[in-house]
Amino acid sequence: MPQWSWELLVGLALCVLNILGLALTALMLPGIWLMLLAAGLAQWWHLAVYGTEMFSWWTLGACAAIAAAAEIIEMVASALGASRFGASRTGAAGSIAGAIIGALVGGFLLSFALPVIGTALGIIIGAAAGAFSGALLAERHLKQRTWAEARKSGAGAAIGRLAATLVKLILAALVALILSIAAFV
Repeated sequence: MPQWSWELLVGLALCVLNILGLALTALMLPGIWLMLLAAGLAQWWHLAVYGTEMFSWWTLGACAAIAAAAEIIEMVASALGASRFGASRTGAAGSIAGAIIGALVGGFLLSFALPVIGTALGIIIGAAAGAFSGALLAERHLKQRTWAEARKSGAGAAIGRLAATLVKLILAALVALILSIAAFV
């Protein structure tokens, strides 16, 4: 096969993997990193076989920076949301722990009702509910705050978690778009 057909085939495979990575990101799995791994392997293959780069190193570096920013935003968003609504550090930590537990439980429970969509919705809803519950319980029972104060902190944590999911999906779509276009340019 000529070089252009191999490059086209690899580019199309990267587009499919980028879509898969976007879906994995929606499930709160490391989909952005799958996209970068696939692009890195394509870069390595192109250098080994043809001696030239498939992607600019600036493109890969920019996508890695976007992916790192998305991970950082996801990790701290529910804690920041809780803090903005008056939570203590304990409440912020509770929101992070609650989000992780909620995502696992929500994904498991809704996966039975709707196998694919239910899992995604369960993870997103479970993470938000878990962030709310974690902040609420930490504020109420560890910091001895009133129910109203604890509920306010929990609401901030849930809002932050949902915002983090939305921002991470947008950034994952940006990485997918950049890598998909760069594969053919």
